[in-house]
Amino acid sequence: STPFSVTAVQSNVTLTTSASTYPQGGTNILGTWFNSTGAAINDWIGVVTAGGVWGSVPTSETNKAWVWVTTNTQTQGTAGGATQGPATFVPFMTPGQYQLVYFTSQKDSNGNYVEKARGPGFTVMATAAPTMTTNKSAYSAQESITVTWNNPSTNRTSDEWIGLVDNAGQAYGNGTAEGINWFYTGGLAQGTKTLVAPSQAGSYKLVYNDRSGSGGSSVEKARGPGFTVMATAAPT
Repeated sequence: STPFSVTAVQSNVTLTTSASTYPQGGTNILGTWFNSTGAAINDWIGVVTAGGVWGSVPTSETNKAWVWVTTNTQTQGTAGGATQGPATFVPFMTPGQYQLVYFTSQKDSNGNYVEKARGPGFTVMATAAPTMTTNKSAYSAQESITVTWNNPSTNRTSDEWIGLVDNAGQAYGNGTAEGINWFYTGGLAQGTKTLVAPSQAGSYKLVYNDRSGSGGSSVEKARGPGFTVMATAAPT
């Protein structure tokens, strides 16, 4: 898509971004702001849909979609006056077109935050979901399961994990130690680890999770192919 041109609402403030496209969940959006008269401590930068106002990114995502200008974090600084600095965001958004906007803490007559500048538009592109495979399609109870995964995202974290769910989609073996019914990927793009097949016969799947939910809660990112745990024949 064609990048949007930079539009400065106030000529003393401009915004740029490091690229025109970013993979969802991938390389960070690196913005840079310039303010020739010096930034105030209550100036901030937010992500909006292209041409939209603050809040146009879904409510569930807006808590990640802004930073204070003077600190590049959501912790407000104690001193203003800087004339340039970074604004960094994880491209968590639904694929689509977005802009960075430099705001003040004041609102206009319509209740929208006053803008000082808009950056060029950028596109967040969909990325492939993580994939998982097992070394077999059927196992005996308590048999080792060799799990191989691949996650193309460049924004992986060490607390991403893979676990088993049963045919009803319920997590199997909650509270068990790592390496039995679940394991951390360690933030690796790909790897192989082992789990232990459940003692109960049935159908199961692997689920890939990260900690991107509210308060660091787990969010399912992908499911692997199913496999079967076979019933053990009774002794004769």
